[in-house]
Amino acid sequence: GRTARATVLRASPTIDAASGTREIVLEPAAGSDFRPGASVAVRLGAERRRIVAIPRAAIAEAGYVLVWENGRTVLRAVTLGAELANGQVEVVSGLAPGERVVRHATP
Repeated sequence: GRTARATVLRASPTIDAASGTREIVLEPAAGSDFRPGASVAVRLGAERRRIVAIPRAAIAEAGYVLVWENGRTVLRAVTLGAELANGQVEVVSGLAPGERVVRHATP
């Protein structure tokens, strides 16, 4: 098959249970002859990055978590990212590494 470099523009945070796939929208590098809307098999690079992840149960309501701060819990807005295979969710912003969240939050 052909190979080409591309940039990820958008990736679905969930994996389709039936197919084991997820939708990823790519922008091919200049000079590529891939057509818009084409389905392709993709091998993602092995780039590793550190992320902040929390248990799904720690999400008090969509986009909020309870953080232990100065001896009390505080409701904080967070931006969530990808669903991870181990029941955790990536936190893109709003929570720093090492901060403590309440594991079983209820809205």
